[in-house]
Amino acid sequence: MMKRTAKWSVAGLRTGAALAGLMLGHMPAAAQTAGSAAEDEAPGEIVVTAQRRSESLQNVPIAAVALTGANLVQRGVQDMRDLALVSPSLKIDTPFGNTAPKITLRGVGSGSFNLNTETTVALYVDELVMNPVSSKLGQLFDVDRVEVLRGPQGTLYGKNSTGGAVNYITRKPDGTTGADASLTVARYGEYSIQAGAQTGLTDALSVRVAVNRRYRDGYQYNNFTGRRVKDHDDWGGRVTLRYDGDRIDASLKLFADRSRTDAFFINTLGVNADGSSTADGTNPITGFTPSRDIDSVSFDHAPRSDVDNRGVALNLEASLGDLTLTSVSGYLRSIGHISQDQDGSPVDAVATEFNSKADEVSQEIRLASDPGQALSWIVGGSAFHQDLRLNDAFLLPLFGLPPVVLDTREKTTSLAAFADATWKLDERISLIGGIRITTDKKSFHHATGFSLIGPFDIARSRRWTEPSYRVGINYQATPSTLLYLSYNRGYRSGAFDVGFPTTTEQFEAANPEFVDAFEGGIKTALFDRRVRIAADIFYEIFKDQQLLIQRSDPGSICCSLVNAGK
Repeated sequence: MMKRTAKWSVAGLRTGAALAGLMLGHMPAAAQTAGSAAEDEAPGEIVVTAQRRSESLQNVPIAAVALTGANLVQRGVQDMRDLALVSPSLKIDTPFGNTAPKITLRGVGSGSFNLNTETTVALYVDELVMNPVSSKLGQLFDVDRVEVLRGPQGTLYGKNSTGGAVNYITRKPDGTTGADASLTVARYGEYSIQAGAQTGLTDALSVRVAVNRRYRDGYQYNNFTGRRVKDHDDWGGRVTLRYDGDRIDASLKLFADRSRTDAFFINTLGVNADGSSTADGTNPITGFTPSRDIDSVSFDHAPRSDVDNRGVALNLEASLGDLTLTSVSGYLRSIGHISQDQDGSPVDAVATEFNSKADEVSQEIRLASDPGQALSWIVGGSAFHQDLRLNDAFLLPLFGLPPVVLDTREKTTSLAAFADATWKLDERISLIGGIRITTDKKSFHHATGFSLIGPFDIARSRRWTEPSYRVGINYQATPSTLLYLSYNRGYRSGAFDVGFPTTTEQFEAANPEFVDAFEGGIKTALFDRRVRIAADIFYEIFKDQQLLIQRSDPGSICCSLVNAGK
């Protein structure tokens, strides 16, 4: 449904200069291309860091899409969900509002609705991993570019990237003084504002401030409460302080975002005992007859999805002669809340509430050689810790049962060491190879005073140590044509099931998931690089894929997380 009716943008308000005009397209001054980064690149060439070093997208042997900030605004991309419209094979669903988005690449994702779910598509903002499921959607504004990498990225991006990785590279101050802003207006009182400003403080020190606000009134109607629903009220902010010296480039960033939206709505249709639908959709248990109007609903529990994120990150790059030392440090707190009317009616029958609070601390250090050498390499290590607390409530008043309230605490510690290298045999042929060793430890405490299998208070701990790796060969047929073949081994961490408990088997962790990906591709440019073509073919084999399915255990009435074999 197209709702956008008008759009204005003001860009490039420079100190000492008058407003040049009112434009229909946003034109950020810092969209990074190789034309601005290196004189020997073709105009419009996009520089990416898909392999943890700056290089032309056209020379990266990975199936990837890169969009500059200007591209995103011109195509109407306002949040992460819109990326699926401009990036083939990327799909983002929000069945639980912004609290728990489902992200898939090449069809690889997770069907689990548990809030401790390990993702299959890793999300990074300025190389800081955004691991909690409630932290994914709030930071796509004031970006220099977005990179979408398809297929397993386990060597350089670590575990939980069996489907791929998405990188946001935000705009950083460059010592100049200026400001830019954009405004979008649509129906139902909707508006979106993005604005940023920067200035130099000293010769080497500068600062940038960016804000984002999105608002919309509800466009559906709740007959039971007499109020409109399907609204949203989101905002985000970021302050970046940058020191750009002769040998050190360091950026300290404070960020926060908040979302207040409706979760998904259930519109139930009644079924008879034999499984056939009732004539008018009336539910034979509650007696409720739903409206045939899709814009009209009736429920007593307000479905809400609320998210609060805040954090700090420090990116440091130091030149050590022919070597480059990179450090990425970060802290993130992510808080989520979902309340849902599961029966989709004004009858107080079944409702759920899910609350989460995650604290994440991470550190990565890399040392890279001169990329211009015949043998170039990157070595490094990373440490990650997450403390996740969940409080879930299943309300069952229709059945005369007390609430099932689950309290869960899960601590995850992940340590990894990695190395990756490219060996240029000659001007056209190069070999690539890399390996990463990851150790994950998870401690799990799960308790309730009442459930369908009785009260329980359990504690579990598991540790997994697994390798992920890649090998490949590149053939630079012409300066503008690259052919590549590669094999990647991806790894997704094991996980505990925190869903509605109906069997004690759910207390045991699912084992890690693995994928072997074989891929070949070509990237070329025609007509003086005015037309670019990229194509790839891939074949992926999964082992122990983690799936949420109906269990066959006696007494089990719901679904749980299991390994599916090959």
